[in-house]
Amino acid sequence: KGEGHANGQVSIGYDLVQGTNVNLDVDVGQHGKVTLGSTRITSSKTLITTSVSTIPQSDKLAFSISSHRAMFDNTIRAMYALGISSDLGLHYCLLSFTTLDNGETVVTMEEETKKGKDGKTKKIKKTVYHYPPKYTVKFNMGIDQLPLQLQADKIFSKHDQHVGSCSFGWGPSGIQLSASLSRVISQYAKFKIGVKSSSIPQSLTW
Repeated sequence: KGEGHANGQVSIGYDLVQGTNVNLDVDVGQHGKVTLGSTRITSSKTLITTSVSTIPQSDKLAFSISSHRAMFDNTIRAMYALGISSDLGLHYCLLSFTTLDNGETVVTMEEETKKGKDGKTKKIKKTVYHYPPKYTVKFNMGIDQLPLQLQADKIFSKHDQHVGSCSFGWGPSGIQLSASLSRVISQYAKFKIGVKSSSIPQSLTW
């Protein structure tokens, strides 16, 4: 004999004032729960999100808070997130910093020789764009096996979204290194290749 289940969700949102809204989400079903959340954008353009929700099949509540903010003249994006239960049990925490290029692209002029239709060699100035790499450092607990993660992303070409990425992760159970290259082939296809080496038992490699 099989079992049937029905699930549904009801969401209600209300804008208290400009930049602040409150949402009430009710999940109906076998593992139903109620979540009350609030999102606020401060005058310093800091995004703060808070929520409190019931835990299915438990009499405890879950609290979460997260924030995004630009720092140091909009050169670094900082984010933190924290999740605890009503008995003060820690579910997760995250602290992340990412550099921002602010659209600052270094442009250089390079000369190259090219033959024209008349057979004469001409020097043509070519504009070359250099995109600064983006660096990210993350500290987390309760999210994955790597409490410390460092990552660097480099855009080689925005035209075909040619991007290179490398990362390093450390945890009590071992370390993990990875590198990848991705490129958009067409409007509907993207090619990506990479390698990953890890000393963590039962970890995925590709």
